[in-house]
Amino acid sequence: MKSPLWLLASLSLLAPWAYAGGIRIVDQPALGPFTSLQAAIDAADEGSLLLVEAGSYGNATIAGKSLSIVAMPTAGSKGAGRITVQDLTSAQAVLISGLFLKSTATPGVVLASNAGHVRIQGCTIVGGKFSSASGPAGHPGLKASACASVVLSNCTLSGGSVGFNSGYPGTPGGPGLESVDSALAIFDSTLSGGTGSEEGYPSGGTGGDGCRVVGWGLFASGSAFKGGSGGGGDYLGCPDGGTGGNALNVTNCQAQLLDVALQPGTGGWTLCGSIGNSGQALVNNGALVTQLPGTVRRLSGVALASDASSVDLALEGQTGDRLFALVGIKPAFAFANGLGVWAMQRPVHLPYAPAGTVGASGVLNVQHPTKLLQQNQLHGLTILQGLVLDSSGALHLTNPMHLPLFNRDGGTDCNGNSINDFVDLLELPGQDCNTNIALDACDIAFGGAQDCNANGVPDACDIATGAEHDCNSNGVPDACDIAFGAAQDCNGNANPDACDIASGSSYDVNGNNIPDECESITPQVLWVDAAAPSGGNGTPAAPFQTISDGLAAAFHGDTVMIRDGIYAGPSNRNLDPKGKAITVRSEHGPAACVIDCQGASRAFRFASGEGPDTRLIGLTIRNGDAQGSPTDNHQGGGIFVYDSSPVLEDCAIEHCSGRLGGGIYASSTALQVRGCSIRNCVAPTISVYEGQGGGAYVSWIVSGPLRATFVDTKISGCQADVGAGLSFGSYAPDADPQLVLSHCRLIGNAASSFGGGLAASHYSSGGGRLLVLDNCLVAGNSAPHGAGIGAYATSYGSSTPGWTLVNCTLADNAATIDGGALHLGGSSSFAMPPVEILNCVSWGNSAPAGPMLYDQQGQASVSVYSSDVQAGPAGFLLGAGSTLAYDSSNIDLDPAFADADGPDNDPATVFDNDYRLSPTSPCIDAANNGLVAQDWADIDGDGNLGEPAPLDLELLPRFVDILGVPDTGLGTPPLVDMGAFERQP
Repeated sequence: MKSPLWLLASLSLLAPWAYAGGIRIVDQPALGPFTSLQAAIDAADEGSLLLVEAGSYGNATIAGKSLSIVAMPTAGSKGAGRITVQDLTSAQAVLISGLFLKSTATPGVVLASNAGHVRIQGCTIVGGKFSSASGPAGHPGLKASACASVVLSNCTLSGGSVGFNSGYPGTPGGPGLESVDSALAIFDSTLSGGTGSEEGYPSGGTGGDGCRVVGWGLFASGSAFKGGSGGGGDYLGCPDGGTGGNALNVTNCQAQLLDVALQPGTGGWTLCGSIGNSGQALVNNGALVTQLPGTVRRLSGVALASDASSVDLALEGQTGDRLFALVGIKPAFAFANGLGVWAMQRPVHLPYAPAGTVGASGVLNVQHPTKLLQQNQLHGLTILQGLVLDSSGALHLTNPMHLPLFNRDGGTDCNGNSINDFVDLLELPGQDCNTNIALDACDIAFGGAQDCNANGVPDACDIATGAEHDCNSNGVPDACDIAFGAAQDCNGNANPDACDIASGSSYDVNGNNIPDECESITPQVLWVDAAAPSGGNGTPAAPFQTISDGLAAAFHGDTVMIRDGIYAGPSNRNLDPKGKAITVRSEHGPAACVIDCQGASRAFRFASGEGPDTRLIGLTIRNGDAQGSPTDNHQGGGIFVYDSSPVLEDCAIEHCSGRLGGGIYASSTALQVRGCSIRNCVAPTISVYEGQGGGAYVSWIVSGPLRATFVDTKISGCQADVGAGLSFGSYAPDADPQLVLSHCRLIGNAASSFGGGLAASHYSSGGGRLLVLDNCLVAGNSAPHGAGIGAYATSYGSSTPGWTLVNCTLADNAATIDGGALHLGGSSSFAMPPVEILNCVSWGNSAPAGPMLYDQQGQASVSVYSSDVQAGPAGFLLGAGSTLAYDSSNIDLDPAFADADGPDNDPATVFDNDYRLSPTSPCIDAANNGLVAQDWADIDGDGNLGEPAPLDLELLPRFVDILGVPDTGLGTPPLVDMGAFERQP
């Protein structure tokens, strides 16, 4: 056991070890960690061992200094840029192990004028390319010149691929390795040339050579040399593809090859010239090349170990091979009479008996003891090389292994366990979570790292792994901030209040840094009166003059009460509740309270996560124009909703304009619109994908128990290219249904392309019901395609009905091309969501093709039950592959509307037409009770969403029996009527 003074010294060395990642010098533990490889090299003494953790450490040069630079056996890439080793004396040696070395504009490794030894093992090396498109060539992965002893083992080298240099002459890719006047031994490695330049003229660039050697000698064993691919020719002028690179190119040297694969590069592509020629396996310019007989033997094991222990070795060879593990401490380079290259100075330690014999598997696994280092020797280097005696008595040399050893009981011992800290790190993986090559326990014990929760793991690691949160990025787990009073958590959700507010999970509408849910404030009514003088305080006696003043003063639960009048000007538009759960309402209803946007902008913007507790009630919004709101892409002329789900009640939206959603734009929403009217709004087409939803545009419905809902709402006289009344887009259905139109009227809307009353689109596979219309009137709408409803889909993955119409009346919709009542569009390569029409009346709809339904797509499934359809099945024009389920429960009889052409006797003036059923209608008591829609919208307000919808379009009882009329429908009386209206006694 060495002196306990090592422990005392270690305590004073730990204070600066409070960094994450880096490089440490084993021989100088008080230094580091370094974040620059060059800085570590400069600080290291002759012969030092540098340990590298995951990270990227820049370019570096080793000049005239012996060093070992070894990657720690942990996860993550240990990388640098170019490494240059130069001017080593014959007594000096450099080991580089386990690094990823890549340059962007030079070779990955440069070795120059080294009389000493360079050992590179387990590395990946990539050369760069010249920065100019017309540069001479890609750079080598490794370039060696005037080096006496270079050994590569288990490495991957790639020359620089040039890339595109359109119009310039072809530029060659870089060689995997280029050697000039150097001695090299290459074991178990892959050398690949880079790809020549692409789109060259008059030809693509030549691929780089796998290995290029000029002068002196090369020994290669168990390796693969691959020429790079030739580059492609240019698109213009029909140039040829570049020639592939050569696998091995040797000039005026000696080369011995043992079990080496030579793979030429392929020629480059071309459009109309000639494909480039492949390269050659071997190009010999005056070299002496010897192909040695036999096959390679490979030795493998760990890259770091401790002294006085053992390491696992594996020999890949032939059955019957006996392994003698040779051990040395100094490198050498000597050709051994056809055996290969001795990589250690002789004499070497030669065991008396073999370590073992290779069996039938071809692999021998053995444990090999490591030597004991001297007390004052913090690390040492062992060189292992196998001498193999095969079953015939022939000898073979394996590749060398360069194995740095830690002194097990020397060096720093911060945890007092009598083991060198570096050995602890090697043998106890997971004890250095911040990868600063220091034990976590010691980091914590001596203040190099904090552990506020006392779990034995530095706080930074808890945060990095997600075991603890650090929402404010102060390096301290949130739980500790809260526990020690550095942060407040009033709502007890384990997140600091400031983070809740910053993330939007809590609101702070009054800006006092306290989440609103933690404050107890009595709701109040704040009054607004356009006729009041400015400077009011919101009381009935001193009301605010503008709506924006009322919103600014409001808190959750408050009501902003707006007195009768016309509200105009900048302070009465672009109104934003900013996440407040408040009610904004008129005192006496929409006829008496008007927000006039004067064509300058919209009225309201909801984009701060407002939910159903944020309500607009009894307002008229007039002359809104989203052109004045470019930040929202000119969407939502009257109201803009994004990632929010407010409720609109008893409101009127009129004469508004927006590229998507003339009246309302709502996306990522469960918006509820109840008892409202949207009239004479327009969605102009300025550019592609616009001009949708003259009355409203709704898409991206949020998941959960809520859904976008329009209830008892009338959309009339609106215009758009697509979906003049309403445009609905479903993209990822996961609720059932996505959008509900219950007890609504879509009347007299005009689309210039598709979907006069309603356009519904679906753009993603998935199941679930997409759209339900129940007890709705769709009448007098027009469009070239789908005058009443236009439906479009690109994909759907379920047999569940996607679009459902229940107890609806579709009347007098006129299409100029196809689909009077309903048009199905899309691509025949996708499945249309199934469509069902239940208990409906479709009469007076017109189109040259498919007055009831036109199916453009094919692959559709349409079901019609208990409905009155003019022309019966003949009104349906289906594409190839579509099916129509149409049974005897349907009728084709004049529904005998109460007054189909209105008091003016003109059916074209649809707004006065009365589509209720007259006493003689065959639709009375003729529908199916079992098909009545679920009360998704809770039309009667009893909280029961699972019951059959109890009211008709006029909010009169739905289940009514008319005495004297025979029950021709299905179910237990009273039987419902077909269509949106129930005949009352």
